[in-house]
Amino acid sequence: MKKIKTEKIKLYFIILVVFTLLSFSKKSGYSSLALPALVGLCYNGFPLLGLFITYQLANLVCFNLLSCMLELASSAIIVIVFFIYKKRKPKLELALYVVLSLLPFLYNGITLNKAVYILINLLLCFISVVAIKVLFINKFRYALTIDEVFSASIFICIISLGIISFLTAPIYKAIAIFFILFSLYTLDTYALLCACVLAFPLCYTTHSIEPIGIFMLYAIVGLTTIKYSRFLSSILIIFTEVSIYYLTNIYTTYSYLQLTFFIISAFIFAFLPKNYMQNIKEKVFKFKEKKLPKLAINRMRTTISANLFEVSCALSDMQESISNIKKITLTEEQIKNNVIKKVVEEVCLTCPLKNTCQHKKFPSYELLFKLASIGLARGKLTLIDLPIEFTKNCSFFSNILYSYNQQISFYNEAVKQSRTFVEETELLSLQTQSLSGVLKEFASSYSRTLPFYNEQEKLLAKHLHKNGIVFSEIMVFGEDKDLEINVVLEKSEYDSKNLVKVISNALGFNVIPEKVVLVSVTFVSVCYKKAPNLDAVFGLSQRAKNNSNICGDTHSLLKLGIGKFVVAINDGMGSGECANKISALSTNLIESFYKAGLDTQLVLKTVNKILSV
Repeated sequence: MKKIKTEKIKLYFIILVVFTLLSFSKKSGYSSLALPALVGLCYNGFPLLGLFITYQLANLVCFNLLSCMLELASSAIIVIVFFIYKKRKPKLELALYVVLSLLPFLYNGITLNKAVYILINLLLCFISVVAIKVLFINKFRYALTIDEVFSASIFICIISLGIISFLTAPIYKAIAIFFILFSLYTLDTYALLCACVLAFPLCYTTHSIEPIGIFMLYAIVGLTTIKYSRFLSSILIIFTEVSIYYLTNIYTTYSYLQLTFFIISAFIFAFLPKNYMQNIKEKVFKFKEKKLPKLAINRMRTTISANLFEVSCALSDMQESISNIKKITLTEEQIKNNVIKKVVEEVCLTCPLKNTCQHKKFPSYELLFKLASIGLARGKLTLIDLPIEFTKNCSFFSNILYSYNQQISFYNEAVKQSRTFVEETELLSLQTQSLSGVLKEFASSYSRTLPFYNEQEKLLAKHLHKNGIVFSEIMVFGEDKDLEINVVLEKSEYDSKNLVKVISNALGFNVIPEKVVLVSVTFVSVCYKKAPNLDAVFGLSQRAKNNSNICGDTHSLLKLGIGKFVVAINDGMGSGECANKISALSTNLIESFYKAGLDTQLVLKTVNKILSV
């Protein structure tokens, strides 16, 4: 609450200063040029009562009873009109109301000069509506249109005339120098336009166009060094002012007091705290920083992250479904148990000697399971496969043998399918698990909002300029090892070694180029990342067995990223062409899986499973 009140006090103080300065533009018997400012402020929604009171206080500065009464009547008409229109804004009829508000100044008759003055006020009212919006509401926080630049320039010129009238031309010139330097610091070449606008009031008062040339010269001189040093720019402009006095006849009269005002103004700009200047620059000219591309990058990352999470969840569900299918599919052990169960039901439970066998606890489950395993493995159970103890203790072993073979014949195909299914589902499960993990890791990395470093971008731009490297764009973003420095420049300007050196010196750490992308026919984009503390150099030597031309062993030397490598040797496949092909297949799979981001354990398991299948 206290902050809001302070802001309001500051605002009304500025408005009071503006009204006061504009009131000095007044001629005897005419309305002041403060009235258009009042119209502009009222139109843009400022509190009517506060404006009315402030307007009357400004008129008291150059007190004249008749003048104050006329201004009171004129401003009251404007305030009443906007009070009536408080729910909507007047349009073209505003011109009629402005003329009506100026009628009090025709109390002693109308003349041609007064008619022209009324017309000027009328035009200034419409200009003021736009200028007030730019100066008091939007505050240069977006790129201005041509009509906004024109309106703001005219409004500033009128206020400048008031400053000259109130504070004299030398003080105005000192104030103008400060704003020229400030515009150089914030607007670069647009400062030339600012210098031109600030020169017009002096042209009007001196009836000469020389101030435009002088102010433009200040801007051009300052522009050459402002990116390197505010102090140096200020010194050069002071030197230019002194040179104009001693080397030309432009100044007919000049005093040490004028030069003192000039020097004080330049030095105030030079020694203002850097943080303070930077804060003003960021608050006032926010439109200069391109935020939309950075916002678009983070928005795209969020969308990709959400999609990757969805795909990852789908793969996880697939893996779970595969596991559930495995649960409802008969395993080899279950098939063997089914064989034993059927044999016991068909032979043992119907045998007349079953009580004797039960008393002897014969045959044991282990023995029956062993026979089922042998039969299913060989496809048939023979008399030779029956142990001696079985033929001794079982009087109907031939029936047992026949029943076993019937069940083995029935389940044999199921065993083959079960083995194939287990192999394939394990491979598929490994693949979905691997891909799900990779996608989740990607999704997690993309879900983080990228920080962008404006200060580093400006620092880097300064170093590139200092080293004579012309660039188009710079963007620095990311964290730690993922920090990226992107520079767009002309192909003719691209010198890899020199750029690496300049960027490393500017940022205080070593960088290496990661990739170079052709943006257009003439421009390239170079992406730099932090250089690792250590790098690697590879070498190899290979010899085939028995002086053969083809070695069965293969290798892989793969760079996955900055400071990350895969070194793999595939041995144990034998020798010759066939071994080489299988070995190369394994190596290629390992490279592909690592490039995709799979975990080491999953890579080895998956490759082994693929080879076994």
